[in-house]
Amino acid sequence: MSAPIISLPTVSLVDGKRITLEQLKAEIDRIANVLYETTVDALIAAAVQAEWNIYTSFTDGQTATPVGEVFSFFNTDADVLAFYRREASSSSFLGAIEGVDSITTLVQQAQAARDAAATTATSVAAILAGRNVIVNGSGRVNQRNYVSGAAVAAANQFTLDRWFVSTVGQSLAFTGSAAGRTMTAPAGGVSQVIEGANIVGGTYVLNWTGTATATVNGVARAKGATFTLAANTNAIVRFADGTFTNVQVELAALPTTFERLDIGTELNRCQRYYETGSLWMQTSSSPGSFGSSLQFSATKRTLPTMLGAAISSSFTTSVAFQAISATGFGISATPSASGAFVTWGWTATAELTA
Repeated sequence: MSAPIISLPTVSLVDGKRITLEQLKAEIDRIANVLYETTVDALIAAAVQAEWNIYTSFTDGQTATPVGEVFSFFNTDADVLAFYRREASSSSFLGAIEGVDSITTLVQQAQAARDAAATTATSVAAILAGRNVIVNGSGRVNQRNYVSGAAVAAANQFTLDRWFVSTVGQSLAFTGSAAGRTMTAPAGGVSQVIEGANIVGGTYVLNWTGTATATVNGVARAKGATFTLAANTNAIVRFADGTFTNVQVELAALPTTFERLDIGTELNRCQRYYETGSLWMQTSSSPGSFGSSLQFSATKRTLPTMLGAAISSSFTTSVAFQAISATGFGISATPSASGAFVTWGWTATAELTA
């Protein structure tokens, strides 16, 4: 007998509500792994797979009766395990699964089902990766070292990466850490501009966690609301009067689970718009000039605005930026004596506020 293969519909229904392929896959994968803890649970997993195959035989290619409905009469995983353990003790249990005549076969089928779920998980993750066009949606990156609750001195001043406060004197408050933050928006709002180059055009959906109200391009939007964005055109998402985190805007008719990226990837996305660092250089000769160059960690959205200041220096009379581009820059300095050096702190800004 061939091992069962899990075949997932594109969209399914649970309790009368549409769910995404990602959510459905996650439910199957979760149950398969829970049921595979022991040999008895492996036998149970085969029964679960058999029932799944029966139910999916009714699919029309668009919708199918999902795992959530198969187990609608169970409240918890423990209920599922208890039910199938009772069934497994009966002499008729093996005969109820077509073509199965041994525990060994059941274990093999359960393993195959779990492997299929893992393969599906990998495939689905690859398809859905990069779907969130919001950057730093949970406020994890804070390159400016913004302090929670610090009033901004200018309109549209940036705080946590990519998020700017609209009104002078107001602030963004937050709790949490680089693992994830919950932000609180003031009455005047906290905004992020989605770069038009990341918008392909079509129906998008907004979702977030928290109590704040939201607008997209000035129009109020509820959680899970859909709207149309024009291709290659910037869009402004604004939150006001409450908490928000796990912000996601994606090309879809229905919201999916928040796309959590590793911190290095999230930082690199932020650095397309803002980056900071320092550069040290020294010369053993004088007079003349000396210099160095640096490549950005991420190519900037456009030619960046550069700001710099000496962190420390000796025998250096002037420092200037040279050859600024979207990929990097140079600096030159004039020494007043041999052994001159400078440590130059810099920021590169290519942000959007409209």
